[in-house]
Amino acid sequence: MIPLRFSSSQHNLPAQMPYFNETHSADGRIRPHYAEVFAHWQSMPEEKRRALHLRSKRLFSGDYAQDALPRILTQGEFSFLQKGVEQRARAIIAFLRDYCTSGTRWKRVMPSHVLHSTIARHHRGQTLKNSNPDRLAFPYGPDIIRDRSGKWRIIEDSAGILGGIGDLVHSHKILYQLVPKFRRVLTQTPEGVAGINDPLDYFKELAQYFSQKAAQNGGIPLLYLREFTDEPDRETQRLAQCFARFGIEFATASDPAKKLVIKEGAKAGAGIYLKQKNKTTRVGALITRDNPELFDGRTITLDLQKFLSAKNSDDSVYLRDITRSFETALKTPSLKSALLQGQAWTNFSPGIRFVNDKIFGLFVDSMIRGFLKEEPLLKCIPARRLSVRTRERGWQIDRQVLSDLRRNKDKYVIKQVDEDGGSGVWIGQKESKASVQKLIDERLRKEPEKYIVQKFEHLSVLENRIVDLRLHAHVDCERILVSNTPWGRANWISGDGKVNISSKGFTSPVMVMGQSDLK
Repeated sequence: MIPLRFSSSQHNLPAQMPYFNETHSADGRIRPHYAEVFAHWQSMPEEKRRALHLRSKRLFSGDYAQDALPRILTQGEFSFLQKGVEQRARAIIAFLRDYCTSGTRWKRVMPSHVLHSTIARHHRGQTLKNSNPDRLAFPYGPDIIRDRSGKWRIIEDSAGILGGIGDLVHSHKILYQLVPKFRRVLTQTPEGVAGINDPLDYFKELAQYFSQKAAQNGGIPLLYLREFTDEPDRETQRLAQCFARFGIEFATASDPAKKLVIKEGAKAGAGIYLKQKNKTTRVGALITRDNPELFDGRTITLDLQKFLSAKNSDDSVYLRDITRSFETALKTPSLKSALLQGQAWTNFSPGIRFVNDKIFGLFVDSMIRGFLKEEPLLKCIPARRLSVRTRERGWQIDRQVLSDLRRNKDKYVIKQVDEDGGSGVWIGQKESKASVQKLIDERLRKEPEKYIVQKFEHLSVLENRIVDLRLHAHVDCERILVSNTPWGRANWISGDGKVNISSKGFTSPVMVMGQSDLK
């Protein structure tokens, strides 16, 4: 629901606000880097602003809306964010390498039972232990907010399957279509000052690096994606278009004209290949935005409830189909095994999906201190696990955390550790005492190890929206490539407190100005 009024009076609120105002300082003055953009925004009738918001969704192919008021960062602010994300990535990769090489330093950062239970929540077997520590790689994109004092804080260390990267280029394009004057305001800079960030520069950098890794492995770089019709929106298609500009071909998992073929064994010719009508080409770098195990021909997705129902009712047709699936899987070469054997480089190592788990994220600050001997530039918002280990190696709810949550629900956010998209998030201020108690009875007591309780921190405000941002990065043991363009999300301040696109949020274009900080 779009508010009836696009209020521009946020800067007239009292200085002691419970959040950071992005556009105006505490004394009501416009922040210099917003001056011209905000003046033009205020000059528009409210009816036009509403129309722009509705039009933005059509320009995004109906996927979701985009804010027509951009969020603006100074070069100094953005440089700090880049350094902070790079620092966190270095610490995570150091932790993973230590674990893979049977080191012991990781145990000083995270209890072994916590790490092993976190891994088991997302993976079967010892995939990570079987990985080459020198070839570990993963997509990373922490979600970042500004607290009420204006300090940048990590709200979640998101990694693996990340939204937003495919929309970076399109988001800038749509902004200039919605408000053409912003192109002049944002791209014309004084002599000697760098212009606005261009998201395509990041894709160029990624494409060059992925092509280099492919050549080192004697093949081509291939962007391998899920079938487009299986996606909830068109972001994956936009991602493919961005990489195609720089010569990286793409294929989808169910495309009969472009099939991924795995030749097993230790003989010459073993490897991963792209088979097309008239040619077969070796793949040197497999690039994906999904957990590679999802593409493995030996992976079977089983609907347990349907399976048990079929078994109890003697549904021979369904059970026969399952048996055939198992038989086919046993004969199918394993993509995961091929990657673990180094038959191609990949940007998303098998067995590393668990890094996205919110329990893992609780320890990243400690990884920085323990492995890098540095203080975190971007500190996590404090959070606690809801569970404690029992003598029987099970889990039980932490009574102290639970008691604190009950007494002070408005101070906390409850999060399911293996759920993304906002569906597994409950903001205490937006919940009644009854709904919190129901959550405790129906979910938290049953599986306390799947939940954390995080301190509530109000997101910063852009006029009448709450906003956050994500800074995408490619991470491996050789390079950490951090995007030059943040991906932003927003929602109305009167909403449910979540900016997730799946929770009725919308994208918020973030522009980085080529100028020094102004206090």
